[in-house]
Amino acid sequence: VGGAGKASYGMLVGLAESFARGPHPSLRVSGWINVPDGVAEHRRISFGDSGSVEVFPARPQGVNEPTERVVEGSRRIVDLVRSADRTTAVIALWSGGGSALFCLPQPWISLPAKIAITRRLSESGADIQALNEVRRCLSQVKGGRLAHLCRAALLVGLIISDVLGDPLPIIASGPTVLEPEPDPHRAESILQHYCPGEFEEWITRLQASSFRPEPRA
Repeated sequence: VGGAGKASYGMLVGLAESFARGPHPSLRVSGWINVPDGVAEHRRISFGDSGSVEVFPARPQGVNEPTERVVEGSRRIVDLVRSADRTTAVIALWSGGGSALFCLPQPWISLPAKIAITRRLSESGADIQALNEVRRCLSQVKGGRLAHLCRAALLVGLIISDVLGDPLPIIASGPTVLEPEPDPHRAESILQHYCPGEFEEWITRLQASSFRPEPRA
């Protein structure tokens, strides 16, 4: 089990309660979710004898930006997903706030630079669609990239929307939504439109980047 968002703790509690309704002697449960400080009553949710899921307070309440703790927790989620094999099912819990709570920047951009770009876009009037278009291209996990890392027998995304119209690629920037793929050219156009003459270094690196997912079996 992995996930992030303001509602992901409640989702995890509900999942554990559902799991407890029947015996599952052959199943083993592990996982990690990133949540804001102060929303979780417990730091670990038990799935009985089958295991438990870690609850990780990753950023202060009311601060809708990623932190180094968010990156730390996101790496733990990625490691779990990468370790899943054909004997494993992955359940991903996403909700509003997930974009700032699940963050792993591309190797060629730092977290402070990624935050600075997001802040500037927001100050310049970019809407959530434009913001997430850029976020997906600056991230190793957003825009379906987490799904492409997964080789489990089953990947299930459970999603609570906080966006009008419930567009799945927008909610938490769509880590397990395969389409549309991140589009560096579209992200470049957004940056040049809202921040002309700014972030030239990152635009150049964005131009050189591409998304070539491994073929999924």
